[in-house]
Amino acid sequence: MLHPPPRRSLSSSPQSTKTKRKSIQARETHVPSSSFKQLRKMVYHVSDSKPYTNDAIPKLVIFLNTFMSPLIGVLVALRASYDGRVSLIGISLRILYFAVFIMVIYIDKRFEDMERWARLMPKLFGIVMIAIQLIGVIPNYHCDMDQPLTCV
Repeated sequence: MLHPPPRRSLSSSPQSTKTKRKSIQARETHVPSSSFKQLRKMVYHVSDSKPYTNDAIPKLVIFLNTFMSPLIGVLVALRASYDGRVSLIGISLRILYFAVFIMVIYIDKRFEDMERWARLMPKLFGIVMIAIQLIGVIPNYHCDMDQPLTCV
């Protein structure tokens, strides 16, 4: 029977452990103080340059992301698993979700104009895509009160 060769431990090295290791010294360079000031301004601007004047905005964003978005996903998944169709209520809620996000981003005064538009464009594009979905969903939508999942 063949036995594998014994393993060497990680602490064993080909060099002798009795020799002192050389410490590595970092090279000292001079960075102008104006660079630190610019960096500090950028970090402050990114983190919180304009504080919230209204606490309703962060609460609304938390509500949308933790409650409304999963609810929309559940409604769409229920309808899709039942008969493979897209949920009209889920799509309508998704339009409301994007519209409220657009309003929140537009109202939030912490963003500069370019950053505001960079955050608004995906939401606007989402509404356009949902409008295209509605064109296909509305003609095929039917609700049978005997089967409640068809009304979702």
